[in-house]
Amino acid sequence: MLVIGLQNSHPITDFDSQITALLVVSVIVTAFGYLRERHARELELIRTVSEATQRVVQRPLPRRIGPLRAGSVYLAGRSRRCSAATCTRRSAPPRAPG
Repeated sequence: MLVIGLQNSHPITDFDSQITALLVVSVIVTAFGYLRERHARELELIRTVSEATQRVVQRPLPRRIGPLRAGSVYLAGRSRRCSAATCTRRSAPPRAPG
């Protein structure tokens, strides 16, 4: 807890120190929340540009390759949730059209 005292005056009461600590914590939490939201907006823009670029660059598969039918599905990176320890996918992968 942050406790501030002044020389040659009465010490700050416990209530004042609690209010000061509450204000400091509130400012820090608000600042980190703002930074997190700004970072999330930047990442969303980057994902959108990346997905559009990949869709333009990647050519689609032909419908048939010899006697075989072919199909593909594009999955953007946001469909996966990864942390430092684990990566998980949606429970069932999407089925190819056709």
